[in-house]
Amino acid sequence: MSSKVKIYRLGLRVLLLGAILLGGAACGYDDHQAPPHSLADEQSNCFIGHLHHLVEMGPFGQEVIICGRVTANDHSGNFFRSIVVEDSTGAVELRLDSYELSSLYPVGSTVVADLSGLAANYYDGVLQVGRCRYEWEDYSVEPVATRREIARRVRVARGVEELWPEVVSVADLKAEMCGRLVRVEDLRCAEEQSEERLEWGESNYGSSCDRLFVTTQGDSLLVRTSIYADFASAFVPEREVAITGVLYQDRYEGRDMFVLKMRGLEDVE
Repeated sequence: MSSKVKIYRLGLRVLLLGAILLGGAACGYDDHQAPPHSLADEQSNCFIGHLHHLVEMGPFGQEVIICGRVTANDHSGNFFRSIVVEDSTGAVELRLDSYELSSLYPVGSTVVADLSGLAANYYDGVLQVGRCRYEWEDYSVEPVATRREIARRVRVARGVEELWPEVVSVADLKAEMCGRLVRVEDLRCAEEQSEERLEWGESNYGSSCDRLFVTTQGDSLLVRTSIYADFASAFVPEREVAITGVLYQDRYEGRDMFVLKMRGLEDVE
């Protein structure tokens, strides 16, 4: 191989490395970190986990582009006007004002999302990103409003691939895992079931219903179902089950508890 060819190839490598480092620097990465995907392929420049450091700044004024897998959408009605996106560093709930998110962004697909200029806040422990913060609430954000803006900001980069939720015990759940898709095994409903049996979304007040589950070790967590979910009237199993869902955190009877939101009945095994 000639020396000119070697020099040419070395120059290309230096240029590519420089592009990656500059992309990482846009979100505050050090020189040893790189975005979750190739800039040439996905054009992302920020790990999702790094968004937590930007929340207090208000709207994302700089160019912030993330890339991750869709772990939940609105296909069952348990998630409303939102999709949850996760990479190896964290998860974020994107608030999008559309009723067809499941067809636009299927679970298992990879999306690239431009969050520049959007607002962020925490809702039940999960980082939400949307158009702006609600004026009458200090914990939620308004969804991105128009179909055109949704299409401009969030695009599918790769098709559906199988998801593998992290299997974790209740005792090992941590606040920094909120937003992630997890699977918890060895669960049994702790509420007494009458002859009529309990329904997932049965509620005398509010728009959602919490069911208390416990393990044989005595650890407990909640499973939250919207009364508008298409499985809300299904019966809660009386047997021991494993449940997959997106992890949240909320107060229950005066104490902090972890909460799972299922994507559908297929998440109960």
